[in-house]
Amino acid sequence: MGCPANLHDEYDPISPLESEATKLAKQIDGAENAFAATATKHEEGMSPLYIRRNEINANRDTE
Repeated sequence: MGCPANLHDEYDPISPLESEATKLAKQIDGAENAFAATATKHEEGMSPLYIRRNEINANRDTE
């Protein structure tokens, strides 16, 4: 019998962890990218509203 030629071929406890870490990293990257896209869209939509509100408030202050 004897030992396998390469112990890592028989059992490598790191492999499942590395695989899971890679999957998690991809999921996190995807979620971060989705969040960034949503935040950008929100900012683009809200910016004109804030600008207009500031214009209205400035006009109120001068009246």
